[in-house]
Amino acid sequence: MNLIQTQFPNLSAADQATISKFIVHKCSEFYFIDFLQTTSGNVLDAIELFKLDERLRAVLIKYLLRFEIQIKNDFVQTLEKTTNSDSFWNDKQFYLPNFCVPRFQNGKSDFDYLLSKISESLSNLNMSSTGASDYAAFYAMSFGTFIRVFKQIKPVYKFPFSQHYTRYLPRHDFDTIHTYLLCIRALRNRCAHGNHLVSINLVNQLNQYSLIKDSARVTNPALDCSEFELTLLFLFHNLICFRELIRDLHVVLLAYEPVYSRYGGKQSINPTICAKLFR
Repeated sequence: MNLIQTQFPNLSAADQATISKFIVHKCSEFYFIDFLQTTSGNVLDAIELFKLDERLRAVLIKYLLRFEIQIKNDFVQTLEKTTNSDSFWNDKQFYLPNFCVPRFQNGKSDFDYLLSKISESLSNLNMSSTGASDYAAFYAMSFGTFIRVFKQIKPVYKFPFSQHYTRYLPRHDFDTIHTYLLCIRALRNRCAHGNHLVSINLVNQLNQYSLIKDSARVTNPALDCSEFELTLLFLFHNLICFRELIRDLHVVLLAYEPVYSRYGGKQSINPTICAKLFR
């Protein structure tokens, strides 16, 4: 308890014992201290925020993984039509020229390293890269690799895909969809790696991509909702099971409504989230 005692010297012995009992086998003092800071040292509220954060990440990662499968599948379906190929993933004629130019001392290009990375991903799943279909390659590759493939494919082949996935956004260019994918990855990584959602401002992190504010109220211009709601709208408006996500978030947020209402001004979840959108 040295770290927590240093930052919160006025905690009672009972509070310290409560924290020690709660965090054992769950998290470190370093991890828990952010929740204490958000609640100004209120131990019971910090524990409730921790539980809310944990359940939020569990819900969001479930739908983020669904989204990853969906968007990869949509991308492959679209590009196999525009390229007239069932293995465009390893055919350099479909990539931007500069991506295929040798620029390393060993004579390899970024394209060569991309193929090596995808081949390694296939091998990790006991699949061969030789003759691998697009569906196999995109199934195996990481989301970060998928984003790189999207960025480097020639525009003419990916235009229909980009147009579909930016249909609610203010701009429909390739930079917009690339930024959109980076935002998805940021939230996905935060959930996957156990990073906080409620005590660190998620909205501010994603605003570094300078797109969420531009696309505010993507589905209903008159909707009066919080920044966090807008962030979720922005990230998930393309998800086929969007209504299921809303339902599951509704359950979680109603269960913890008192604690996030009490600290709504201190983190990225606004107390209007249930009343305005998730009902």
